[in-house]
Amino acid sequence: MSASAKIILNKADQVLCIPYDAVRGGENEGYFVFALEETDKPNMVKIVRKDIEIGFEGDYFTEVTKGDLKEGDIVFTDFFSESFTYEDGKIIPDPRLTGDTNTANGEN
Repeated sequence: MSASAKIILNKADQVLCIPYDAVRGGENEGYFVFALEETDKPNMVKIVRKDIEIGFEGDYFTEVTKGDLKEGDIVFTDFFSESFTYEDGKIIPDPRLTGDTNTANGEN
């Protein structure tokens, strides 16, 4: 016979969380995400680095306890390609309009 069980060690309600893959950095240099901000140019957005502090980390989502990120911000969850470089302040075509699906909305 065999059995499997899931034991809940921690639970958080009504917190800001983002996909685990969106978190960059580490304990030594600090954690951050790359988010999108609107620009005055049609169909273009600006990449913005937002520093965060993280809390509980689950299998798919990470809790954001402090930082520049707020509910509704759109964060990158993966790189476009290996040749694409993220730079704070870089203006790019809006990936929501070009069909790129590697961004995610901050969730509550």
